[in-house]
Amino acid sequence: MRIRAGYLGTAFALFMFAVPVWAHTDTVQFTAVSSTEIGTTELKPGNYRFEVAVNGEKVKVVDQDSGKTVAEVPCHWVTLDKKPYSTEVVVTKGQVTEIDFHGQIRAVRVG
Repeated sequence: MRIRAGYLGTAFALFMFAVPVWAHTDTVQFTAVSSTEIGTTELKPGNYRFEVAVNGEKVKVVDQDSGKTVAEVPCHWVTLDKKPYSTEVVVTKGQVTEIDFHGQIRAVRVG
């Protein structure tokens, strides 16, 4: 009985170390050529990185030049009709509204 408990404990420990490998963050590079908003944050022209964890509820916006986080904006996942051919940031009237990820049937709606 002790041997089985030892094997079970070892297997459980290995599983717990492997779980973070499955969790990943989708990342999108975005270049704002003019003033653009995401949520209530204004992005000045420049290079940014949008990061969202799988099943995450926030988009993290990182300024590529300084490496600083400039915003964390609420988001929700939606199912698309078909997988997009490329990763795309949808901007409507100067506002980031959606992020589509290449090869994924799900996208992130911002706000």
